Amino acid sequence: FFEGSIHAFRHLGEKIYHTRKVIKQIDVPHWEITDTISGNDTYPMYQIWNPSQSFFDDFTIAAYDQKGRELKPLRHKAWYSSLYGKKEPIEQIRFETNANFIKTEILLKK
Repeated sequence: FFEGSIHAFRHLGEKIYHTRKVIKQIDVPHWEITDTISGNDTYPMYQIWNPSQSFFDDFTIAAYDQKGRELKPLRHKAWYSSLYGKKEPIEQIRFETNANFIKTEILLKK
């Protein structure tokens, strides 16, 4: 279990805080990541993931809003670096919502 907050995005507003909570049980390939933004009533919330291509071979990723509705993943071309000085093209995943909450689950494929 990890939870932390950062006073970030000051260029968007002085009172914006980002809190992330990560839950990972020992020996269980399941991660639950909860992101909450406070102090923002103006801008949409984006959550961006830059997984390696092999990620999609082994894992699934899904995100939900505060009401449990699944958010559609938006896919974009981007870059990934598995080693310093090495850059590989990847498919970036972005979730977005007009709310201030995203819960993401990453699971090992069966």
